[in-house]
Amino acid sequence: TLQELCQLYQAFLARVGLDAQGRLSLTPVPPLRVFQWVGYCRAGDPPSLPRTAFRLLRPPVSQTADSQEVSFHHVSSGITSAFLATRSAVLLAGMLRNLTAQVARSVLRWPSERVLREVLGHKPAPPDLPASKAVRSHPWEPRFAFLPLPSIHRWGTPGLYPVGAIRRLLLLGMPGMDTDICRLAQYLAGRSLRREQDHQQVALLAPLNPSDWVLQRYLRPSICWTSVTPVVLPGYDDRSDKKTDSLLRKALAQAGLHPDLVQHALLDWSKVGFLPGLDLATRYRRPLNIQQMPVWHVKITWRDAQGNFLPLPGPIAIGSGRFRGLGLMVSMDP
Repeated sequence: TLQELCQLYQAFLARVGLDAQGRLSLTPVPPLRVFQWVGYCRAGDPPSLPRTAFRLLRPPVSQTADSQEVSFHHVSSGITSAFLATRSAVLLAGMLRNLTAQVARSVLRWPSERVLREVLGHKPAPPDLPASKAVRSHPWEPRFAFLPLPSIHRWGTPGLYPVGAIRRLLLLGMPGMDTDICRLAQYLAGRSLRREQDHQQVALLAPLNPSDWVLQRYLRPSICWTSVTPVVLPGYDDRSDKKTDSLLRKALAQAGLHPDLVQHALLDWSKVGFLPGLDLATRYRRPLNIQQMPVWHVKITWRDAQGNFLPLPGPIAIGSGRFRGLGLMVSMDP
């Protein structure tokens, strides 16, 4: 870049000259071509993550699963919404993950290694061995998160609105995956979510308006956030408050949050949820590989290094199950 700038400066000095007829002429200076755009932000600002959201619609009655985990609700407008109990968010996240892997393979023609790593979260393995869980060396490595969004009801005390059943889904990518998210949003809309064990149709995916009120509770900047699905600690706390605090801050760091935020955040945790409508943390389904790990409902108040309260935008999901709908946070500010 410096070399080209020197050349452009010389071109600028010689831009006015005489042509063959002795008249003054202007030679335009060419544009700079060797450069790189670099964005700047405050140390505590998280990167903007590409995302797309869906609404769950009820499939035809003849194809509806009769599982006790699934309920359906008819709204007065005549449109039928499907929803799943909040305790079973992991099931719905798994259905969306399987559907995304299917679309990535058959429609987008992604290599199997990429689907394993970015969609399913596994390391590629020989055909005769099961794929092992991927170990992330950096929080922003390419990976998709599948986040069922429990409904937030618009009644009660502002900032303490009750939590309801799941009627929305959020597909979240890491920085640089904008094109992938856009293509997946195009091919996932209108497709069916199916149970893994019997392939019964559970719900249909419909695009969700980005200004949806409930969706914005998970995206808008807020000083205080609390979990709507419990946080799975990345280790055993041995029932020690000091260890729990340390593991929660480790979970924040693993989610890509700046060290200043991790160090100065105010943390509170409980087995009971901080919002009405939440169940005990231990009653939520968890993937088998983290079934025995400690779980807590968590409330976070963000502060900067000077102790000032800091509004932070979402989505925020922390803990070992953050790619499967666990550890999901919602804003509490009125």
